Amino acid sequence: MLLSPLIDIRIPLYGVFIFFGLKVYRDQSNGGALGFVQGIVLGFFCYMTIAILTSIFIFLFASIEQTQFISKYIDIAMDQLIHNRELFIDSIGENAYRKSIEMLPNTTAANLAIDYFLKSMPIGLFLTIVLAILQRRKTLI
Repeated sequence: MLLSPLIDIRIPLYGVFIFFGLKVYRDQSNGGALGFVQGIVLGFFCYMTIAILTSIFIFLFASIEQTQFISKYIDIAMDQLIHNRELFIDSIGENAYRKSIEMLPNTTAANLAIDYFLKSMPIGLFLTIVLAILQRRKTLI
């Protein structure tokens, strides 16, 4: 949850599920044709399902293991914020940095789940657009 978005496991995971979801729908359910809008809608449902289920899992896990998991998360996140102070201030600004430091100790299981869900949206949307373009076919081959 604290890794850079560029090395996030969601990118290959969403990519695989969206790719095969579109491929199976196109080849087995839609007679070999897939329009761009169909691909977007199907990809949206794929990544939303994964994001919702994963967010629920994170919420339940963090609620059950609250004393260990959340406190460890807060410690690691605070350490990253302190050690990379200049980088964070340059990217988000001084006020946002101070607000992050103040709000971090109040992190809850719901905060972690919502954060994960919201960060999943751009990843899934980008992959859906790319894969819908790559997989679209108007006629049978």
